[in-house]
Amino acid sequence: MSVTLPLALSEATLAMGLELCLILLSCCIYGSKVRVAFLESVENVPKEFVDKEFIKPRFNVKKLRSCVESMRHVKFIKDLTPDQKALLTWLLEQFTVQEMDLVDPLTVEGDILQFSVDRHLSKSQEEAFKQAAEKYGTVTAFHGSPTQNWLPILLTGLKNLSGTKLQTSGNLYGDGVYLSSELSVCSMFAKYESCKRNTLGSHLKVIGVAEIALHPEHVKHEKNPDRVEGHDIPSSYYVVKHGGYINIKGLIIWRETQDARNSHNSTSLFLIAFYVFVLCFVIALSGKSTNFARNTKRVLKFLGWR
Repeated sequence: MSVTLPLALSEATLAMGLELCLILLSCCIYGSKVRVAFLESVENVPKEFVDKEFIKPRFNVKKLRSCVESMRHVKFIKDLTPDQKALLTWLLEQFTVQEMDLVDPLTVEGDILQFSVDRHLSKSQEEAFKQAAEKYGTVTAFHGSPTQNWLPILLTGLKNLSGTKLQTSGNLYGDGVYLSSELSVCSMFAKYESCKRNTLGSHLKVIGVAEIALHPEHVKHEKNPDRVEGHDIPSSYYVVKHGGYINIKGLIIWRETQDARNSHNSTSLFLIAFYVFVLCFVIALSGKSTNFARNTKRVLKFLGWR
């Protein structure tokens, strides 16, 4: 079977953006049962990965995992199997990703990569967003979500899951998709997750950059004049009732290697042990006749520290 690749795949090596697509796919298929169930619900499944045990086309997740795993060390297009080419072609038909600065990297802490995203929307979706944007204006905001969620988000867009079993965060300001003007706020919802395909790092954290069409009936924009530094509530936030008024424009990726993570964990454990020792030492020297103090003195004496 021959597979005709689009122009974007005709280059000699796999582009960084395509590599990110494979990483997000890997995080999804090895993620929670909810994420795997999402993949099984995708309708436009490439025929090479259709699970023939079901009447309605759905992904054969086992075969999908095997294909992604087999691509771990593939670096050249000529080395791809027909199934691997079909999977990459399908991904490129859904969205394309390429490296591009979205924010000033000097203003962001950590080792980051930045990518622009072009989701291939239907004409009706594009037209609806364009009309709202032209009439009401747009604003750029950020959205944080676990790494395993980002393939579904790029495939279907951000959706209002308030009041459903898929809701994972509160709705303090009403139902809708929450976005913020501050990266630091979104970081609380985009924690590092391990990645089996670790070409960009063993642990990744992802925040999306979005353009919001400010339709007054579907978008709530509030400012917090009493913003306190370090407080969870951002100075400006957006609650969007309908995901069609959100256009994902890019991704900011924070990455960690396993060595860096191990070093960080070791340092944290050392600091915790040091604080516990200091606390016990202070109690032991206080001479108070409490059971805890006496027991602490015994432990310190046994360890030869007093």
